[in-house]
Amino acid sequence: MSQTHQVSKMHEKIYDLLNGRIWAGHNIIRFDCVRIKEAFAEIGKAAPEPSGIIDSLGLLSDKFGKRAGNMKVPCKSYVIFQKD
Repeated sequence: MSQTHQVSKMHEKIYDLLNGRIWAGHNIIRFDCVRIKEAFAEIGKAAPEPSGIIDSLGLLSDKFGKRAGNMKVPCKSYVIFQKD
């Protein structure tokens, strides 16, 4: 099943889940938000809009600079990513 077909079939649920909510993620502004708009445009539907966005790329860039794009660096620093 293609991504377009999946979004078309579930667009109302996805829209209701995302619209008017705060969205959070790493690099969400330049990646996820763009992909969501593209997917809804492909099926001719209005994309959901967030009430706010928390993008950890921006937050982590202040501390880690360009390395913030590589999640292994900040995660290791905060023991979020741990191998046994």
